[in-house]
Formats: sequence, C-alpha cells, structure tokens
Amino acid sequence: MNRWLRAHVVAARRALQRLRDDAWGTCLSVVVIAGAITLPLLLVSLVESARQAASRLATDPVANVYLKAGADEAAGRALEKLLRGQPGVATVRFVSREQALLDLRKVGHLSELLAALDTNPLPHALVLRLENREPSELAALKGFLASQPAVEDVSMDFEWAERIRRASVLLQSLAWAVSAALGVAVLFVIGNTTRLQILSQRDEIQVCRLIGASQAYVRRPLLYHGAIQGTLAGLLAGGITLAVMRSIAAEVRQLTASYGGFEMIQPDLPALIAVSALAGIMGWLGAWVSAARHLRATD
Repeated sequence: MNRWLRAHVVAARRALQRLRDDAWGTCLSVVVIAGAITLPLLLVSLVESARQAASRLATDPVANVYLKAGADEAAGRALEKLLRGQPGVATVRFVSREQALLDLRKVGHLSELLAALDTNPLPHALVLRLENREPSELAALKGFLASQPAVEDVSMDFEWAERIRRASVLLQSLAWAVSAALGVAVLFVIGNTTRLQILSQRDEIQVCRLIGASQAYVRRPLLYHGAIQGTLAGLLAGGITLAVMRSIAAEVRQLTASYGGFEMIQPDLPALIAVSALAGIMGWLGAWVSAARHLRATD
C-alpha cells in the first residue's frame, strides 16, 4: 500500500513539474477547457433560474365563464351551484353584469366611456379558481363548461402555463445536450494535450520502457497531468460563471421588480466543488484514452 501511494505521489509531483515547466501552454489549455465548461454551466444556471421564476408564476389557473346575453341571474346561480361539486374546481364566484359594470367604472380611463352607454353590454359571468391539475384535465373541464346551455364563452389560462412548462423542458434538454457536446470537446482537448506530451517525451518514454518501466509507471504522470488541468479549468469556469451571474443578478432583479422579482440561481460552494471534481475526472479520462492509444505507438 505504501509503495502504491508513493508511486502516485511521485507521479503527481512529476505532473506538477511538467505543468510548471510549460506554464504558458498550461494556461492556454486551462483557459480553453474552462471556456468549454463555462458555457453549459451558465446555460444550466440560466435555465434553472427561469424554471424557478416560472414556478413562482404558475399559480392556480383561473377560468372565466361568460353567460349568454339572454341568460338571467337565476341561470347563473344554478350553474354556480352545479360547478361547486365539479372535480378540479376549487372556488366559484358569480359576478352579475351590474357588478361587472361597477368594477369597470372604477378604472379611471374607462369611466367616461362607460358613462356614455345607454345599456349594460356586459353578461353575467362566473370566475372559477381551479386546482392545479394536468392540462388534459383542464381541457376536459373547459369542454364541459362550454357545453352548458347558458354558457357563451369560456376563457381559461392553463394554455400559457403549459407553454411555459414545455419551454422549460425544451431549454433544460438543450442545456444538457450542449453540456454533453462540450464535455466531449473537453475530452478531445485534454486527449490532444496528452498526445503532444507523449510525442515530446517519446525518447524519454522509450528509454524508461527499455530499462523495465511498466506502462502504468509511464502513464501515471500523464493521467495526473490531465486531471490537474481539468480541475484548474473547472475552478476557473466556476469562478467565471459566479461572476457573470452576480453581475446580471442586480439587473434582472430590477427588471422583474414589478412582477415580484426573483433571484438568479448562482452556483454555491458545493456546486463549484462538484464542477471542479467532474472536470478533473474528465481530464483523467481524456488523458487515459489518449495515453492508451498513443503509448502503444512508442513501444
């Protein structure tokens, strides 16, 4: 166990030494990898922020049921009584045409226009607050309401909630697809760096193999080299993402102030550690694949 641990410590030191020896190349590689990690990280943070905002807006849907012009108040009250027992209906409130006109007159820019009317053009109506159910159930309820003899029209706002949900799912899928694509790009970047390192140390590797060094001994510093590069890139990507999200958080807060405002989701310390660890694992994996392929050419 001590021999195995000592071998890994020596390999990590050799990898760090090579990183220091080629500081400029290391910085370029880390920046390129960090850029590939930052884009999906930003996209995921923005999508999660949008989903959080949509969930705050997704209150219980409301349906407005407008009765026919010839329907009297008794028909509206009877329909109100019928709807109180319907599944999916939380509350029902009857609004007479007189009450609707009175409410409209309280709106400043409409009071003069309504005062010029000789008759009340508004119908009786019912305002339903619905339980937050599946769109298919709400659609069935809308069809039931529209089939009532006294009903002229039904306005239900569940369609916009369904569109928001579908847009959120689409954006989330897009974010993960972009993350997967750029993850593959990170593997290729680290694999190419490992390949160049193997080519530049070809003679050294061949000498080590001739004097009996195992392939694991030769490969181990390359793996640490890729893992360290990935970890550094993950830390840099997390810092860039955190800085960008904090810079736009204040602007978004001001923009959404009239809608109640919401906070942008910013990566916390555990998330940044997880991103760095994942980037390190990807660096190790990319170096492993490249080393397994190119070290055979040196034998």
